[in-house]
Amino acid sequence: MLENHDVKFSDINGRKAGNVNMRNMEAFALPLQTGVKLSLLEQSEQDLDGGRGDDIGVTINIQDEPESNKKLFKLTLRDFSRLLQALQTITFAYSLRDQLSRCELPFSDRSGRSSFSLRNGVSLIEVVNKTTHHDVVSVRCGPEVCKRSADGVLLLGLTKRSAVWGEKYAVAEALAVLASTGFENYSIDVLFKLTIDVLILQARFALRNISNKLYERRKNAALEVEVAVRNYAANGDHDKIEAIIDSLILYVEGSPGSADPYSQQGGLIGLAAATVGLAGDANQHLHKIVPPVVKAFAIKGDSKVRYYACEALYNIAKVTRGDVMFFFNDIFEALSTLSADGDSIVQSAVHLLDRLIKDIVTESDQFSIQEFIPLLRRKMSALNPFMRQFLVGWITLLDSVPEIDMLGFLPDILDGLFNMLNDQSHEIRQQADEALREFLQEIKNAQSVDYGRMANILVQRAKSADQLTRLTSLEWIKEFVKLGGQQLQYAGEDESEEDKPKDGKSKEDNSILGVVLACISDKYEPIRVVAKETSEELRNVKPIAENDFDVRAVLKVAKSALESEWEGTRLEALRWILFLLKTYRIKMLSYVDDLYNALLKSLSDTSDEVVLLVLEVLAGIAGDGQRFRRLMVLIVDCFRKDPELREKRGIMVIRRLCTLLSPENVYHDLAIILEGEADLEFATIMVQALNLILLTAPELSELRALLNVSVTSTSGSNLFGALYASWCHSPIAIVSLCLLAQAYPHASSLLQSVDELDIDANLLVQADKLVRLLETPVFTYLRLQLLDPGRYPALLKTLYGLLLLLPQQTSAFKILRTRLKTIPMIATLQVQPPSGPDGFTVQSSIRRTASGGPYAQIPPHTPAIASSSQTGAGGQNIDSKTGGNSVNFDLRLQQFEHMQQQHRIYRGSWSPSSERSKRWK
Repeated sequence: MLENHDVKFSDINGRKAGNVNMRNMEAFALPLQTGVKLSLLEQSEQDLDGGRGDDIGVTINIQDEPESNKKLFKLTLRDFSRLLQALQTITFAYSLRDQLSRCELPFSDRSGRSSFSLRNGVSLIEVVNKTTHHDVVSVRCGPEVCKRSADGVLLLGLTKRSAVWGEKYAVAEALAVLASTGFENYSIDVLFKLTIDVLILQARFALRNISNKLYERRKNAALEVEVAVRNYAANGDHDKIEAIIDSLILYVEGSPGSADPYSQQGGLIGLAAATVGLAGDANQHLHKIVPPVVKAFAIKGDSKVRYYACEALYNIAKVTRGDVMFFFNDIFEALSTLSADGDSIVQSAVHLLDRLIKDIVTESDQFSIQEFIPLLRRKMSALNPFMRQFLVGWITLLDSVPEIDMLGFLPDILDGLFNMLNDQSHEIRQQADEALREFLQEIKNAQSVDYGRMANILVQRAKSADQLTRLTSLEWIKEFVKLGGQQLQYAGEDESEEDKPKDGKSKEDNSILGVVLACISDKYEPIRVVAKETSEELRNVKPIAENDFDVRAVLKVAKSALESEWEGTRLEALRWILFLLKTYRIKMLSYVDDLYNALLKSLSDTSDEVVLLVLEVLAGIAGDGQRFRRLMVLIVDCFRKDPELREKRGIMVIRRLCTLLSPENVYHDLAIILEGEADLEFATIMVQALNLILLTAPELSELRALLNVSVTSTSGSNLFGALYASWCHSPIAIVSLCLLAQAYPHASSLLQSVDELDIDANLLVQADKLVRLLETPVFTYLRLQLLDPGRYPALLKTLYGLLLLLPQQTSAFKILRTRLKTIPMIATLQVQPPSGPDGFTVQSSIRRTASGGPYAQIPPHTPAIASSSQTGAGGQNIDSKTGGNSVNFDLRLQQFEHMQQQHRIYRGSWSPSSERSKRWK
């Protein structure tokens, strides 16, 4: 053994430089280095720096060896340094020599023919020399010494030349060299390489049963490893420990494509045993032990390998405790993957290991949450239910540790937790929901929370197809609004083209308000309720300063929601616009120009409730004269472009506007607009509709009362004049207006001015409607006035004129005739008609038509009415030209006739040959 020998050193000239005893291996290096310095005392300082690198002489004298084996090597300083390391290991090689000599190493050539066995000092060089038939030989090492592949075969090609010149060889060559007796054929580089391989070979030889197919033998081998490692650790011999660990790692990793499960299992058991043997010194070797064990978690095929990997890591973690936290991320990733393993035995092992790692995390101060969160965030996208359950368990655990502030990292995992709410497993949904509720409770009690980042996640999840996900998201948004509404950009911000979301949706759809408005129409009632409450909470948020409230952004969201297919969403959007008008009116009015089109388009909505709310918004905008007039123009234009809207919603629109605004102003402005309308047919239709509303709508009772005294009152005269000009588009409408204003003489004159060309189906329909309206409560006063024909002779004349316009077979004719028959005869006799020159009474008649139609005369019982004066509402006489309140009825009559002439031209029915047309010409 080398420890019983001296190694003598001398310089190149043979002078003695140093003498070292190798008994004390730990003190071996320093004296040798001192010897080197002694051998160079005669050299310059430059030589000490390796300037020239002069050779020195080293003589190795080993007792009991032939004199011929003594060799003087010429070495540079670099080679000498490497030799020092080699000599430290040679001792181990010779201690292994006796064991190697008892092992038979079979050799064969490439053709497979058996060749020689290497025993007791037969060198590899001799083997090569004896193999004369082939230039290349193959070396086969049995599994007792080397196990590189599943069948224990390692092939190494060696040429004669490489053997002679001493190239660097692999493990099999090292065995052969160490079995020989001399080093003369090998360079220092080869010697240095072989010493490293020897340690590995020694450990492998000691672990010859670690890969046995029988579990008991593998277990016993692991116990031997534990004992050996414990002894080495006690002596501080960590090189040997590393050699054993390296050997075990090779068993675990195996050769690519030819891994032996028994070797892998044994290697894993051995690594755990080595860790147990190391005890408190294990942390020095964990960097080698843990990675291959963790890597074995992913080994496919034999599930027992994965099971033993869990078992090995369990034992390793149990020994090292907090030290294993250095590898926590790798362990967690392996555990999360293995949690979805299909083998129940493996899952049981995973659960045991998982509980142990959790215990270590809760008690260890070496766990880094900052390094762990990025890994956890990546894992949160997992879809496997077992992995999801595993992840939720870890999140719950970390949140329960007082030293770990999980709220700060909640934005990183929040999306993943919400994603688990739609899992098919009820248990996973419940666990995720409980975790989210616990976090929400913590947020309520926290002083500082990053609401904005989490709000973006909640907005996306609120659009999920899963009911529970939408509901939970809205509940979170509602609480966020309550707790930190001032910090939220709940309506989004202005966007450029490059800022638009990649999903094709606008930012309005990806804002808090946008998803709340969408969820208000959700088919699931609890979601609708929470969305409604959230919308109310948003309106209750008070900005820190008024300038902080982005009116334009909110308006964009609401305007976008007006196009929703859901009625509830459209209604809530309109409520938001009303809120903006009431709360931020000045800012809001600067953006209303862009809003008109959307609102007017909504007038065609299928929902009456939406239309009514739209009108409320429009009325809110029309607060002053300029905007009021513009609104009326837009309404008329809307009716002109959309006949269907006019027919279905026209009456409702006008009535609602009269309720929300001043009915007098509404009718006044509409009348002025229609007076100058170029489309006379449209103007006629509008006037007839407005007239019908005027005579029937309860909302216009005050307006009717005002018109009822307009002839004798200053307050209603302006309105009467404005309405008269546009009401001239329809003969029956203007007659109705005069009846309402009690301008009966003028009404009679209007009927007498009706030309035969004006009488068409539409006029008769309007006359029919008027007759029926005369029977309504609105005209109760008129019917009672029939009791006093002496005071209201023009009223009676007007009604008879209207009667004579109607075909006798119509129901309206019968209704009006029945009404006129109820007038007491004595009352009619009180009216004395004027006498004619022939002594007969002059009977007032409607002007005969050019064709001598059936409406030529008033019935004989119609009283005559003086034409020199007109009786007012109170029975007083009113001048026929000006009326009692400066109403020039003659001028008004001309205005009516002129308008009717325009209509005849428009219809193309006017001809200069007619008597009436000649007069107008």
